[in-house]
Amino acid sequence: MGVTPELRDLSAPVLSFRLFFLEWAIREGSGRELLRALEAHRKVETDEECLLLLGHAMAAVRARPAARPAPVALDQAALDSFPERFSLATPERKLAMLAELPAAARPALVPRATPLVERETDPAVTAALLRAFAGHWRPGDGAVLEGKLASSFLSVRLAALDVLQQAAPDRLGDRLPGLLASPDPRTRALAIGGLARLDAEAALEHLEAMLEEGDEHARQSALGCLLHFPFERVKPLLIRFLAAETRPALIGMAGLHFAINPDPLAPFQLWELLESAGVARATLLHGIFDQACQALERAGTLGPGLAAWQEKLLAWRKRRAAARRVMTVISEVVFSRELEDLDPASPRFAGLEPSLVEATFRDALSWDLPPDLRQRLAAIVEPPPTASPAVPDSPAPPAPTAGALPAPPPASMPTVPSPAAARAEASPPATPPAALTADSQPSSPSAVTTSVASPAALPAVPLPPSAVARVDAPPPATTTGAPPAVFEPASTTAPPLLPISSPAATVMSAPSWPASSPSAAAPAAPFDLAGLPPDEAIRRVGSWTAADREAARPALATLLRGRDTPPDLLAAALRTAVRLGLDGFADEAERALKAQEGKLPAAALDYLGRFDADRASLLLGRFLASPDLRVKTTALGILQRFDAGRALSIVEAMLAGSGGTQPAAAISCLVRFDFALVRPRLFSFLSANGRLDLLVQGLALFRANPDPENLYDLFRLERLVPSEQAAEVRKTRQDNERLLLELGLATGESLGLLTAGFERRYAAETARARSPAAPYTLRALRRQGRPAAADGPPTIWGVSPPVLAGAVALAVAGLTLWWATSGLAPAAAPGGTTRAGPVLATATRVQGVVESCQPDGTVVLQSASGPRFLLLPDGSRLAGVKAGDRLLVTLVPFRVTPAGLVLAQAQSLEKQ
Repeated sequence: MGVTPELRDLSAPVLSFRLFFLEWAIREGSGRELLRALEAHRKVETDEECLLLLGHAMAAVRARPAARPAPVALDQAALDSFPERFSLATPERKLAMLAELPAAARPALVPRATPLVERETDPAVTAALLRAFAGHWRPGDGAVLEGKLASSFLSVRLAALDVLQQAAPDRLGDRLPGLLASPDPRTRALAIGGLARLDAEAALEHLEAMLEEGDEHARQSALGCLLHFPFERVKPLLIRFLAAETRPALIGMAGLHFAINPDPLAPFQLWELLESAGVARATLLHGIFDQACQALERAGTLGPGLAAWQEKLLAWRKRRAAARRVMTVISEVVFSRELEDLDPASPRFAGLEPSLVEATFRDALSWDLPPDLRQRLAAIVEPPPTASPAVPDSPAPPAPTAGALPAPPPASMPTVPSPAAARAEASPPATPPAALTADSQPSSPSAVTTSVASPAALPAVPLPPSAVARVDAPPPATTTGAPPAVFEPASTTAPPLLPISSPAATVMSAPSWPASSPSAAAPAAPFDLAGLPPDEAIRRVGSWTAADREAARPALATLLRGRDTPPDLLAAALRTAVRLGLDGFADEAERALKAQEGKLPAAALDYLGRFDADRASLLLGRFLASPDLRVKTTALGILQRFDAGRALSIVEAMLAGSGGTQPAAAISCLVRFDFALVRPRLFSFLSANGRLDLLVQGLALFRANPDPENLYDLFRLERLVPSEQAAEVRKTRQDNERLLLELGLATGESLGLLTAGFERRYAAETARARSPAAPYTLRALRRQGRPAAADGPPTIWGVSPPVLAGAVALAVAGLTLWWATSGLAPAAAPGGTTRAGPVLATATRVQGVVESCQPDGTVVLQSASGPRFLLLPDGSRLAGVKAGDRLLVTLVPFRVTPAGLVLAQAQSLEKQ
């Protein structure tokens, strides 16, 4: 696969990963640490083929010096005698001869190597022979290589498949369907590589499905296939992969493709992922973003236009933040009827430039909104002139002369400052020391560096001027021991995006812009809330800025700990605490969760999700089942930050659910996810649903997330929906093209080149869909009941809707039990170092005894090494397990509760 394996692959539950690691150790491994790891693993390995390769690997590592000498060139006599010397050598000596063989000598030895392959009986030597001459095998050698695909040893089959998919993919022929349906992920990945040379479109379908599987080893193997395709074909798959992936090693592997493929659009798309990522993932994604920017600079792709491109990126981030916030707030108003949130002076728009909010409000007038809500927006951005009451005995002002400036306003009228003046007077938001402000403009990309530690897979790189903190990012949290939330959104409460056919609000007089009335002026004592009516107190709390952060803490503490604070004021206080990055109120937020309705439960859960994710995660079960969409979307937002796949599965189950409101609620929840991740699912749903109200609701998401990748999906959708709905889709596509040009994400020429091929591409896809599917296609294999992950864990998205709905119901039940069992006594972990919080989701084999089985299907397993595991239900895998059973389980842990329980998903189990 062209990748150096990691030490953890030696203990992977997938046999091919262990074999691949051992082959690498035989070929080039060295050092005492590796030898100790091999010796330790021999004590627990049970597979005979692995044990055979382990012996060879240990012998090779012992004999290999730490500093390997340079290969010695072979003269003609040595080349002529190589086959005879090789045949008489021991297996260990044969492996050493192949490892020492100079690359320049290998082509000449190929004719003599074919008989050696046919006669060899040791699987390690056979695999080494096949790989040693990879790239040099002749067409006439294909029969010998193909014969090794039937070997009883997996290492030999994989080596033969690797050679054939490069040298003679046509020889795979009728074997491809079986290879592509293999339970072994490396076999499937190599088969995809061979298929890419025969049918690239079919190979891409297999690759996309494999990247979305729940098994991390399948995803890792799929990443090795990406180099078989042009970068522009796999970039959309990479963006969606990064939107959902949580394993740091896999994020790093995917990110390398952006470092070696300069692409002017990639930084824009990567920054979108940063907006909703948690701190750990955002740090990794920020490193990829930096590398993508530097790849452009090194390649000189933009030439003298680099500075202008950086300006466009900065402007796009600001405009995008405003557009997404405005869209979600409008959606909340449609649902909640809380029209005060639509006021541009509302705390919901804190941290955004007023001019961009106003501009986005103007853009929203072109969205598909109820007429009365559109009328209200128009009143906000273009308030009707109000006639001043006549003042007796006041002479009329003289008529203005041509070209004269308007007269100044009377002294009794407040002057409305311009947006620029208002921004100049406002205190700038505090930003973390590791980030730049949005207005920072260093002279070159190398002028600024980031202080965030880069992961090992992504070396520290200079931070480009475009890589700045989010416009609406709050100051970092100060929780001891927790990393600062540098890239967290200002508020994690995503308002629901409900169908626009919901009853619209009664049109009210439009609120004024922040400084258009005397009440908007800063009070003399801004933190003294005593005696204020609740509405005025809410307005004042919402006006506090990052400059007021520490001064606001005592006032917020008084509100949050007061017994008589009204619920709406409590909600405003919690939202302000999130926006200002003020921790220390988790107990107060948890108490506020007892509220049954209104804004308070969502605001409280939002606060816990930001500052105490462990406590919030224990409460997710009941809130994911909440009928209040504000609460449900907040819970989903918390879940998606550490498990986007599981969160999206819940939304997909809602899309597949019956009933009039379920699909609409599901589309409302999609605003919580990176649009690149949900776009394919949204397209599939809209193309098959047929309801105009849901179509219009889904198209709003396309409008709010302009991207070149939207255009072809909208082109297809326009041809798949009923004719009376096609105009709506066409208008959305045209709006996307206009916004891409305005934002600098495309030029007229690039759009022309992109859209010119749509008709041809659509015709080819339609013809392929109507013709009989080739037996190796994903469609054909699924029809035969042979999914790619036949023996693996359930895929995240590749299951039928009824099964998915049932799985989600079990997941919610498991999360509910997770909350209910949080009081169990913690078990001692090795070394006593267990900490509550997320853990690296790496497959691990655990022996233990079943302590209890719960009615909802969850199982508590007491491991032999100490920790207790709560295995979440996954369909039939835990069926038949009972208390007292001794199990050997391959599981994926993902979180430790404060009570010490390790939450995990079982991939396989054996009763002992």
